Amino acid sequence: MEMQQLHHFLAVARLGSIGRAAEELNLSQSGLSRSIRALEDVLGLPLFEREARGVRLTDYGESLVTRAEIICNEQGRAMVEARAIRALKRGDVAIGLHAVFAQFGGAEALDQFMTTHPTISLSIVTDAQPSIASRVANSELDLAFTLFDPVNREPGLVYEDLFELSCSIYHRIDGATDIGAIASLAELVDRPWALGGGVDFRHMFEAAFQTAGLAPPSRFVQSSSLRLLLDLVLRRDLFTIVPDQIAQTEPYIGRLQRVAVPAPGGRPHGGLIFRAEIMKMPAVRAIADQLRATGRLFGGLAPAR
Repeated sequence: MEMQQLHHFLAVARLGSIGRAAEELNLSQSGLSRSIRALEDVLGLPLFEREARGVRLTDYGESLVTRAEIICNEQGRAMVEARAIRALKRGDVAIGLHAVFAQFGGAEALDQFMTTHPTISLSIVTDAQPSIASRVANSELDLAFTLFDPVNREPGLVYEDLFELSCSIYHRIDGATDIGAIASLAELVDRPWALGGGVDFRHMFEAAFQTAGLAPPSRFVQSSSLRLLLDLVLRRDLFTIVPDQIAQTEPYIGRLQRVAVPAPGGRPHGGLIFRAEIMKMPAVRAIADQLRATGRLFGGLAPAR
């Protein structure tokens, strides 16, 4: 099996067409077809089925896609690292930041790192769970500084807990909504919500209402952009769940009021997610150390138990 064959296979799988893949790869259709057949011969399995408008992955082809993507991503990362060493650089690191840290604490940590390690290049992606962990698992990202469920975790990854995050329910201060009178989740079922995070957080949010014998709220907007959600909360009659440290900073301090009801979703853990072998790279170890220092000091929070 050759790397070139895997690249050809992924192009055809992505485009669903030998012709379009050949055009993208600047190959003849016959040459690309030979490459795919050679890979099928090596594996002893058919990878595609022909259809009227292109090709479709077989079950065997579907199972190969994820593995081939990981292999090709790792090859790309190895080539980038080798080029960096040849250029007398110290490395290139791809980082995932949860939306909370992209808005609060992330810029300060990266600024400090860039000051002390000016020859390391950084690629930064903002995302939410569980997508960010999946991108670490398939080698798109080297590591992530993120929030995560203390129980549900991606197999094969290292989760390094640094703290627990204190979150509360908030609403804008508008004089029209009597926030102080709200004393239970039952009073929040029919209210509109603005939710951050990803599917994991949505499930925890809904489970909190179901555990209390309530139907989850049906009116909500959800986004991985915390800034977008908070700007909406300041404009509209929306309830949200936000880290207390962010609610107490500009431009939100004095404009958000805390609801005296425990926030659904518990206390998410925060820290690093990475593949164990990636810490062999000096550049990754360096940024991980900076993020560890930021995590332990984040908002004056106590370390996770």
